[in-house]
Amino acid sequence: QTQPQSIYATRSLLKIGDLRAAQGRASGDRKTLRAAVAAYEKLATNYPNDPLAGEALLDAGQLCAENLKDLEGARRFY
Repeated sequence: QTQPQSIYATRSLLKIGDLRAAQGRASGDRKTLRAAVAAYEKLATNYPNDPLAGEALLDAGQLCAENLKDLEGARRFY
């Protein structure tokens, strides 16, 4: 991330997560799904006060629970 203070940083991380999640779901690729979770987690960790942080945590938890079948990981985000 070359512009971490950009007004577009959080929206970009959310979009990266969304795109990787869609790719991972379509292909069944767990590595891509984990990359989506990592993008969501990065948004929530680096920008905890941003309005999109809550959405990112919810999306990460949902991916863990429903697609990765990682209930422990889902609990971490929920």
